[in-house]
Amino acid sequence: MKVYLDEDLSPGIAVLLRRRGVDATSAHEVGNSQLADGAQLHYATREDRAVVTRNVVDFLVLARDAVAANTAHAGIIFIPSSFRGDEHRAMAHAVVHALKPYPKGLDGVVLYVEDVTARRIHEEEEKLAKLRLMLRHAGQLAMALF
Repeated sequence: MKVYLDEDLSPGIAVLLRRRGVDATSAHEVGNSQLADGAQLHYATREDRAVVTRNVVDFLVLARDAVAANTAHAGIIFIPSSFRGDEHRAMAHAVVHALKPYPKGLDGVVLYVEDVTARRIHEEEEKLAKLRLMLRHAGQLAMALF
């Protein structure tokens, strides 16, 4: 999967994505940090890369316009404002998680990622609570088996 981070995201996120096996680059890394949003989408499409952006409002309009004009794009991934600007690892994790169902690319797809970190922590806490309960009752279970 190939992604292109809009200029509103840190190039450090692209580094984190590459460490996780995603072919990622950013507007900053390729010298596109001053391009208009439409030009960013066009560049990403030409490079066959899905755009990753926090700019939901403008890129949603661009996605709608692409549908209306029957114009292709390589995908758009929205990072919601619920992520703080410095939560690079959480953003990278959310993008990787969102890409899993799309191993062949996001042609024409628009995704809105969620912060899976909080959900994962909650699931781990539930597992840990079940394990504690099992350990607490292990003696009773052992006595019942004999």
